[in-house]
Amino acid sequence: ARVRAFRPALADEIEGIAAGAGQAPEAIFAINARTELLAGGAIAGNGLECSTVAMLDGDRALLAQNWDFHPDLAGARVVWTIDEPGLATFTEAGVVGKIGVSFAGVALAINFLGTDADGGLDGVPIHVLARALLEEVRTVQDARALIESTPVSASVAMTVAGPDAGGGGGALAFELWPGGVVEGAPDRG
Repeated sequence: ARVRAFRPALADEIEGIAAGAGQAPEAIFAINARTELLAGGAIAGNGLECSTVAMLDGDRALLAQNWDFHPDLAGARVVWTIDEPGLATFTEAGVVGKIGVSFAGVALAINFLGTDADGGLDGVPIHVLARALLEEVRTVQDARALIESTPVSASVAMTVAGPDAGGGGGALAFELWPGGVVEGAPDRG
């Protein structure tokens, strides 16, 4: 219900993935909400989490991330490109979005966090928010607006790099948690 209320087309896509894979739609919705079901803290801060680096170089913003999530999921990793609306995402089979880059040049990296407020079903799943961000935003400021207006029920750090509304490139880091969003900017230099 949360996915359908947030982005009906993504709910339809998840149902299509389920049909194509011969799986129950509930199972595919569940893997798209696994961060929320695991309540963040079970995996966050365990020393196996990813690392993210953003670099601002003149008018360009570059973003890099390694993938250190769960070794058992290594065989399910996929990189897929979606021509319309134009994005590439690195995720696991069945998950609609994660880290990636849009054809508009907006890049997204994700690092899982954990707080005692995590859990519950009142927010948009992190992976669904990631896909919406890659589909819709054209600047780091657009990303800020989407992130700040989307309630979540799990904690995550989202780093966004790409075109800045004022021209050039920019990068912003957001720590999302069920109580809100804290924004930070990378050091320049």
